[in-house]
Amino acid sequence: MKQQKHFAFRKPSDWNNGIAVHLDPYVHGLQIRKDHHYRNVQKLTLPASYEDTTWKDAIVAKNGRWYWLDDQERVWRMERNFAAIELVFVLPAQEGLMAHRISIQDNLLVVLYQSNDEDSGKHSQLFCYFLDSGQLKWKLEAFKDQPFVASAVLLLDDQSTVVTGTLPGAQHVQLLQFDNIGLAMNAVDVYRCSAALVHEADFIEEWSARNRLLQHKNGDVVYADAIENQIVCWDVKKTIRYLTLDRDISNIVSMAIDENNQYWMLLLEQQAEEGRLISFDENGRYVEHGTTPLTKGQYVVARGDQLQVINVTDGFAYTLIPQLLPSFWDKKQSYSGVWLSMPLNSGELGTQWHKIILDASIHNDTTINIHVFATDHLEVNVAGEKIHLVEWLQHNEAPMEQKLDILQPLWQQTIVDPQDALLNNLIGQYLMVAVELMGTDSHSPGLHALDVYFPRQSYVSDLPVIYQRTDSGFLTNYLSIFQTLIEKTDQRILSAPRTLEASMNSGSSLKWLLSWLGIDSEDYWSEEQLRELLIHAPKLSNMRGTRYAIETLVKIYTGYRPIILEYDDIKPLKENIELRDVVDRLYVTDPHTFNVLVKADVVDTELKRITLEHILDKYKPVFSACKLVVLQPWVYMDLHSYLGMNTILTAPQQLLLDGISSMPHHTITMELGQENQLNKHSRLGLNSRLE
Repeated sequence: MKQQKHFAFRKPSDWNNGIAVHLDPYVHGLQIRKDHHYRNVQKLTLPASYEDTTWKDAIVAKNGRWYWLDDQERVWRMERNFAAIELVFVLPAQEGLMAHRISIQDNLLVVLYQSNDEDSGKHSQLFCYFLDSGQLKWKLEAFKDQPFVASAVLLLDDQSTVVTGTLPGAQHVQLLQFDNIGLAMNAVDVYRCSAALVHEADFIEEWSARNRLLQHKNGDVVYADAIENQIVCWDVKKTIRYLTLDRDISNIVSMAIDENNQYWMLLLEQQAEEGRLISFDENGRYVEHGTTPLTKGQYVVARGDQLQVINVTDGFAYTLIPQLLPSFWDKKQSYSGVWLSMPLNSGELGTQWHKIILDASIHNDTTINIHVFATDHLEVNVAGEKIHLVEWLQHNEAPMEQKLDILQPLWQQTIVDPQDALLNNLIGQYLMVAVELMGTDSHSPGLHALDVYFPRQSYVSDLPVIYQRTDSGFLTNYLSIFQTLIEKTDQRILSAPRTLEASMNSGSSLKWLLSWLGIDSEDYWSEEQLRELLIHAPKLSNMRGTRYAIETLVKIYTGYRPIILEYDDIKPLKENIELRDVVDRLYVTDPHTFNVLVKADVVDTELKRITLEHILDKYKPVFSACKLVVLQPWVYMDLHSYLGMNTILTAPQQLLLDGISSMPHHTITMELGQENQLNKHSRLGLNSRLE
């Protein structure tokens, strides 16, 4: 048969020769692009209070505890894991007022009251209490002598208070700020609205229900404006920023800001069975990942990388964590991605392409489709227009999704979930391949390798001519089954030497190869260490028991080359009378013993030290002993001091006390009035002298 050739796509550089759309590379190939989606992982039951009650408001303090306001004007505290609830404060009765919203910071509680007297008109008041004592700190009924109507309240770190509200006759919704003793500070217009509408009771009720203030991590006051469909950020220094949203949040019930400054909105349609979470980045752009349906709730809170959704009505709390899952492709309305090859050039006109072999991971709910077509010329007619494939793919500015739709009529064959598939009647010098990965919201197929073989070969050519002339394709396809089995066997035989390479093995096969060389690979060796050990094994076997072998083994296990001191290295020091005692204390000076010195951080546990001693004992010379010396990171005179291992040289520096004051090296400190006294601070030459 004619020698067969093939195109292989395995490494990242191979996949980069094509065009990947909505796909991400990973260590073994390509997969559908993944994003973090929040999923319910835990459902907790809220503890019931001792009496039947209705919750009116809830907030989360910095310590992670929830504080709840009920319809009987009581404040409850709930642990962050919802294990228990306790009554912490009973609000004093205020005639003609009812508590509406609360905010807590450290030991302070601010309560926003609304009037319930229809004759006096709608107005709000603020009361600030100490939680531990119940004492009233301040209260106010007006902003600079003007009554106000507020919907939400937020107590800031500096103990100032901000409300969303309006003043009489105002045509704007405003942010009103009061200082830590209740004095009016700033009023910032948020958005314009007709004066009549601003002060209508229905408008106030709706606006009040859909605005929940939060404190941004950088100190901004933030609230979701459901009427104008925007996020308003105010840095409390009269600088206000508007983030216009491209998704409708008119049904928002709560908002949270996570550690990445991402805004999470909990939406709930009226009469809906489920709520919906959507998110926006710090610039107000909609983030498509992370949305997930969940049981309806009234509050959403961000804690680290988690979200908590509280359903007060049903008494449940849901914990959601981000999971890396396939991303939805809006253009295709599916969880999918496509890899498109550039035209594969066989170098010969009229090439009959043989087959495609695919190495992929396919789950039960995922699919891989391969589309192919062959042509002798790169200029093809597409949608009535003649284009050059390479130039069109590389330089045309149309979106890749549109290009894939334009190429759709050219595909001559589609193969579903192939492993080893024949290419039927594909003739041409150039071949284009599109691999479509179809997944679900939970799984993505993985594309590891793709091989395209040419020219076409069949065992029919080895049969008598009569079979070749009368074959309509059935015999070729039938014999291809046996051809594939034989070719796979031949390939395994040809690639057998590669199974002996360290880089091509892992796990038990790696340990099996090491056993051929008489090396026991216990569990304390990592796979990377075992591969390096296998590479050096032939030389280590020939030089077993030598200084080189010991150094190499210790370096493979610890990552650092040790210091080895043999008897001949220590003998000159021992012959020095001044150093003899120190040498005897630090090293073993027996002619049949050698010392191995290693850094303390490479054997930072007792297990690693024992393991290293075990390795040295197995590979040391026969009838010899070994002492392992672990160099401590601190240095004392007459102890182990080795430059570059546990000792460094540095320039002298002044002692800095607080980053501002310094103490020179010759400074001596002592208590005033205690100097030059016996048994105290008497130092000859410094504060004392003999006469």
